[in-house]
Amino acid sequence: MVRRLDNCEAYYERDGFGLLSGKVKCYLQVGKRKYYSDRRMTREEMKSMADQSQVMPVKYLTVGDRDYWRYDDRWFTDSDGHDSEEVQALVTAYDLRLEKKLSEAKTVAAARRLPDGSLRESIPESIRHSVWERDGGACRSCGSKSDLQYDHLIPVSMGGANSTDNLQILCGSCNRRKGASVV
Repeated sequence: MVRRLDNCEAYYERDGFGLLSGKVKCYLQVGKRKYYSDRRMTREEMKSMADQSQVMPVKYLTVGDRDYWRYDDRWFTDSDGHDSEEVQALVTAYDLRLEKKLSEAKTVAAARRLPDGSLRESIPESIRHSVWERDGGACRSCGSKSDLQYDHLIPVSMGGANSTDNLQILCGSCNRRKGASVV
């Protein structure tokens, strides 16, 4: 499972060995804990890793069974042994789900109510009257005169309109049998 880390940053320390080799001791600080890398790097190598992590996940270090990744200016941890491509796919999928949730939340906030299905446009009375007259006040399928309903030939969910040509009278039983399909 790939999880985002909010309190993580990469650092380096100079020590006696680093002064001679030009390489520094690298570590990640996660919260108050420091995790040191087994390998030493030059500052240029660290910068290159940071630059690469802008376009693809880069594994900075492994501690036990946990890998620490940097991608798109964010830190992630993974204990399932995913490779860079898999981490990128999981992060992208998470980001898209989050975008969808935010979009839905903004729609609800703008409407100042939760969706309840009643946002659908009602059929104008003049259209209902025309359809009633045309169909003779009876179900077009079985001829019943009870439990009558207006039915969209092309459902609204599939782009159907509230027009005389797209509406018919059906009884409840025939309408349920039809469902949201195109006749």
